[in-house]
Amino acid sequence: MKHALIIGAGRLGKGFIGETLANAEGWKTTFIDIDENVIEAMKNKGYYDVCVHRETRIEEHRVRGYDAYTWKQSGAMESVIDADVIYFVIYPEQIPQAVCTVCEGLYRRKQQQPDKKLCMIFITNKNHLMKDIEQMFYEHLPEETHAWFQEQVVLRDSIVRRSTDAQSNAALNIRTTAVLSLLIQQPLNVDLSAIEWMETCDQLELLKDVKVFVVNGPHAASAFLGYYKGYETINEISSDEEGAAFIKEVEKEITEGVLQHYPLTKKQLYNLSHFPAAKGEMVDYIYR
Repeated sequence: MKHALIIGAGRLGKGFIGETLANAEGWKTTFIDIDENVIEAMKNKGYYDVCVHRETRIEEHRVRGYDAYTWKQSGAMESVIDADVIYFVIYPEQIPQAVCTVCEGLYRRKQQQPDKKLCMIFITNKNHLMKDIEQMFYEHLPEETHAWFQEQVVLRDSIVRRSTDAQSNAALNIRTTAVLSLLIQQPLNVDLSAIEWMETCDQLELLKDVKVFVVNGPHAASAFLGYYKGYETINEISSDEEGAAFIKEVEKEITEGVLQHYPLTKKQLYNLSHFPAAKGEMVDYIYR
């Protein structure tokens, strides 16, 4: 059985990555989070629930059978040593500390499992981070481990194309839309092809720049206008006649600008940014 370690057990870590792996055959999942309240809630209850809005149906999934630790607990480092893939589902400002801590486990991993491949995938909307992240690893790892790290470990970026929401990071009831895959920079050294909603692609850095404009741009603009008009959800501003027209114009202006600036066709842009409608209405709060 392969082992996936998810660093960051908040909304996206549990509701997307954890839920996806729980439904993939042959994978064991471990969560690590710096927030003791998040881990305590997961361990005390022993499961969490995810409402998944697909194109044609809404599914209720109960996720159980995982391990969960804070970095202070011994199981955390053992998971770094054993993992086949590590997902960093944390904010960019949290990455340096996480890398520093992971390096402690990597040093032991070289001693105990030197021939085992490891893929690390970073899940954040911020782009152009990978060179700096790679440098962080080399700065924190002893020099004698650098050649091993270069041979056995790959660091890959990704593009998130899913909305996931809950009342808090510690919440055990999560809502998510599942209509498009996580795009992962290739090549990988661990086979993820059998996992639903995970897809490798080329030109990821370019596509990620574009995605932040064409997807996150209208979404953020909707939130600002919705707040200005006194609404609580994106759903409300999208149903507002003035709001819908505003969002359409924002999308049009961004699309025209992107096609002028980036070497992409309209079809490529459409495939990246067109989100099929999910069944049911998942409430998307402006505050989020």
